[in-house]
Amino acid sequence: MADDEWYWLGDRIEFSSPGVSNSRLVRGPPETSEIPPLTAGYAAIAGGSTVGIGLAVFGGITLAARVPDVDGVSAWWLLLIVPAGAAGLFLLVGTWVDGTERLMQGRAVGRILISVVCGGALVGLVGAWLLPAVSHAGAGCLWAPAAVSAAVLTWSALTAPRSVRDARVEMGRIIDGRRTGRKCAGVIAALPDPGEWNFGGDVPIRYDDGGRTRSVRVRLHATASTIPIPGTPVTVYVMTDGEPLVELDSSTPIEFYPHSSRYESDASGGGS
Repeated sequence: MADDEWYWLGDRIEFSSPGVSNSRLVRGPPETSEIPPLTAGYAAIAGGSTVGIGLAVFGGITLAARVPDVDGVSAWWLLLIVPAGAAGLFLLVGTWVDGTERLMQGRAVGRILISVVCGGALVGLVGAWLLPAVSHAGAGCLWAPAAVSAAVLTWSALTAPRSVRDARVEMGRIIDGRRTGRKCAGVIAALPDPGEWNFGGDVPIRYDDGGRTRSVRVRLHATASTIPIPGTPVTVYVMTDGEPLVELDSSTPIEFYPHSSRYESDASGGGS
C-alpha cells in the first residue's frame, strides 16, 4: 500500500456487517483504486520462511539426538541451522506484514502463516526421521508431532485459498464502493450495548439519502478507549448490492466516549 505504509498497525475504527468477527473483518485499505496483487515475491517470502523453519527443526532434532556426523558432514555444519532458523522467523514476520497489506484480513493471513509454520515443521521432522542416525537414536517420538503438523497443514492449505479469495473480493467491494457508491452523510446514532461488547459491538447509523433519512445497523470494530460518541459523522456509500459501506468522516475530529471502563470490563472474554 503506497499511500500510508504500516497504517494498519494502529487502532483503527472500522465498520462491517453485524456478526462479522474481528478475524473475518477486512479492513478498509487507504485511498487506492486497485487491489494490490499477490506476487511471486510474496510466495518466495513464504517459501523461504518454510525452508528456514524446516532447517531449524531438522537441526534441532539432529543435535538433540547427538548425531556427530551426518553423511560425512561435520556436526559443526548444524550450527548454520541457527541463522537459518532466524532467517525463517524473519521471513515469517515478512509474510505477515506483506500479507496483511495485500489482504487486510486476519483470518486469511493467519491461515497462510499456519501453512508456513506447519509446512516447515513437517519438512524438518520428516527429514530428521529419514536420517539413519536419528532413527537409531529413537525416532518414534517424531511421528506424533509429524502427524499433527500434517493434519493442520492439510486443513490450512485447503481453507487458505478460499479465505484469501473472500478477503480480496471484499477489498474489491470496498474500493468499488468508494468509487461508484452513492455517497451520503450520516452519524453514529447511539453507543453499542456494553453487555454485548467484545472488542466490537453493533451500532445504528442514521444517514440522509437524497432527502430521506435512513438507518442501518452495523458492527463497530474498535477498542474500548476508541468508541466514538453518538453524533460522530460518518460517510455512507450506498452500494448497488444494497449492502452499505460505512466509514468515519476523515475530515472531522473524532471525540471518544469518556467512560470506556464500561466496555473494558466486558471485553475480558477476548475478541471474536
